[in-house]
Amino acid sequence: MPPAKPLPPGPPVLIDTPRFRARSVRPGDASAEIAAWFADPARVGPLNLPPRQLTVPDLRRFFESFDNRSRFLVALVGKADDRITGFYHAEFHGQHRTSRISFLNGPNDATSRRAMAALGLPLLKLQFTRYGIEKIVAQVLSTNEVLCRHLDRIGFQREGYLRAQVRAPDGTRRDQVLFGLLPGDLR
Repeated sequence: MPPAKPLPPGPPVLIDTPRFRARSVRPGDASAEIAAWFADPARVGPLNLPPRQLTVPDLRRFFESFDNRSRFLVALVGKADDRITGFYHAEFHGQHRTSRISFLNGPNDATSRRAMAALGLPLLKLQFTRYGIEKIVAQVLSTNEVLCRHLDRIGFQREGYLRAQVRAPDGTRRDQVLFGLLPGDLR
């Protein structure tokens, strides 16, 4: 039997609000500034990722790896200055129809939080409607009280507490809260 042909990419994500836009990341978004975000332990540590020294071509290849079908990386863009303020990432698990989401804030955490507050709900709804996802999960550092409260407000349920789940840049262990969201939970 010949190997299956890879599926073409899914349609790009595009969501507009008055102040922010969520759009699929593009290879042209790769820049030295954004590569520096991935080298910052404080930014990638909560994602359980090691800091990485990426070149702009490395970052471009990374951005190209998202197919908008089984996984997507969405740039959160401020409309006032057309700058990326953070990223929203989702990995789909087809057989189980689940999605695991994470967020990467840019250097202006307040603007990133405002963008996520405006775009988070539409991005969650998109996963339920376009992709047929039946459950979305997120693991959040227990010390990230702002994000934990936001997830509580929009309907996520606290499903578990993961003690010493991730290692912080200073070598200490950090706890995470496991959140789950079903379509009927959205507020």
